[in-house]
Amino acid sequence: MAGNDIYQEYVPHHAQNYNQCKGPTNAQLGLLFMSLGFLTIGATGIRSCSVPFGVDQFDASTDEDSKGINSFFNWHYLTFIIVTMVAITVK
Repeated sequence: MAGNDIYQEYVPHHAQNYNQCKGPTNAQLGLLFMSLGFLTIGATGIRSCSVPFGVDQFDASTDEDSKGINSFFNWHYLTFIIVTMVAITVK
């Protein structure tokens, strides 16, 4: 959000009607694809590690921790699905 105020050339131009719309510039497309690339790299790094790091906190040899592992997976995937649904539906 702060970047929009600093770099006005990356903000799309507003047109009064559809026929006056201009396409994105090369700089805007470059920034978009670079941002999506960084987002992909960052998300891939943390998502692949969150489940093993969470499960590593439990000792599978005890009954209590074995139930805790199952509970961890249930809560992890439930919250992941809820957050994904909210992110997709909220504008």
